[in-house]
Amino acid sequence: MTLSEAFNCYIQDVVVFRNLSAKTEESYLYAKKSLIKSIGDINLESLTFNHVRVWKQKSQSLMPNTARGYLCCLRQVLKHARVLGVNCISPNQIPVPKRSEVPVDYYTSKEITQIIRSIRPKQGCTKQNIIRNKLIVSLLYSTGLRVKELCNLNIRDVAEPTIPVIGKNNKPRLCFVDSRSRQLIEEYLKIRQDQQPYLFIGSGGKRLTTSDVRHFFYRLRSETVYKSIHPHAIRHSYATNLLQNGCHIYTLKELMGHSSISSTAIYLHVKNPELQEAYSKFHSC
Repeated sequence: MTLSEAFNCYIQDVVVFRNLSAKTEESYLYAKKSLIKSIGDINLESLTFNHVRVWKQKSQSLMPNTARGYLCCLRQVLKHARVLGVNCISPNQIPVPKRSEVPVDYYTSKEITQIIRSIRPKQGCTKQNIIRNKLIVSLLYSTGLRVKELCNLNIRDVAEPTIPVIGKNNKPRLCFVDSRSRQLIEEYLKIRQDQQPYLFIGSGGKRLTTSDVRHFFYRLRSETVYKSIHPHAIRHSYATNLLQNGCHIYTLKELMGHSSISSTAIYLHVKNPELQEAYSKFHSC
């Protein structure tokens, strides 16, 4: 079994079979491409730790967390191959460095309000789309939804006080909607003239896409003083606001839809830098 065959096998047997996200599959494809480019499509049984060192030396242009992610992908592929009976190197022989800390972009509740108010009528943008765009920002901040989760919403999903969401890795959770978002939902649905079931309508009456949302935020950056605004920054703002107001980190983990507490730990520093230090020292995964 070659390196490419092992990756393809893992993608089909695990990623596709478990219906994991397209982003997960993309990560494995990029990892496969990077490794093969550096060390060739060698037989998996001949793969050694030295090959990994060669790859790391040739891939120094990669961001540290990207390289770390590729190593994690390789370890999972090796683990799966060994289950299938392939005599290859143990994944435990390939160490994974600690995740590099990346600054978290976030906005205060007051700044989110200012961003929503900055979305005003302008030439070429209908009143319906103005209200829709305000709702996008407000709902992202109210719920902590990912962009894809937001785009997948239907009108029936927001009929109740809570929104049922199936997130990454098919992990279900409930999201809660604040009063501002509720009001915007009512305004938006009242002005709609279509019969589509989607909550957010894009061009041609079709469901709004993730590309549409990112394009909206790209335009928003030129219209507001907050030049680094992007959808995930709103999700960060949601998490940061909860934590700063006393939300327990394990409660936040469930609200965010994280599979691992280590994903939620990136927000600890905004409440107390000592919490992040203690977590890094004592938590093992």
